[in-house]
Amino acid sequence: RLGRPIVANLSLGSDHGPHDGTQLFEQMLTSLTGPGKLLAVSAGNSGSNGTAGGAPAFIHAMGLPQ
Repeated sequence: RLGRPIVANLSLGSDHGPHDGTQLFEQMLTSLTGPGKLLAVSAGNSGSNGTAGGAPAFIHAMGLPQ
């Protein structure tokens, strides 16, 4: 309502699932994108598990703001 930018941090995720946009949570994130909206995601790893992140699980994370 104030016409100001807002950022919501959701540091959630896992190594489970197909990471192809078919999961309910991924579909919800997709619904939040669009012109004038930016979805910021972290690029991390699995902590002490030792696996490093690769291409983003959320395809729009590599895009530029519209």
